Amino acid sequence: MIGCFGELLILIYFKLKWYYVIKHRYRCKFDEIGLIVSKKKS
Repeated sequence: MIGCFGELLILIYFKLKWYYVIKHRYRCKFDEIGLIVSKKKS
């Protein structure tokens, strides 16, 4: 629960700083990456 809430706060922070969210909760073979963001739109 705390992890999801923390991710949401960081997501809002990045959006306010004009970052673009490329992937949210990206799952790979071994683990999960919470957020992948970029300053430039791809």
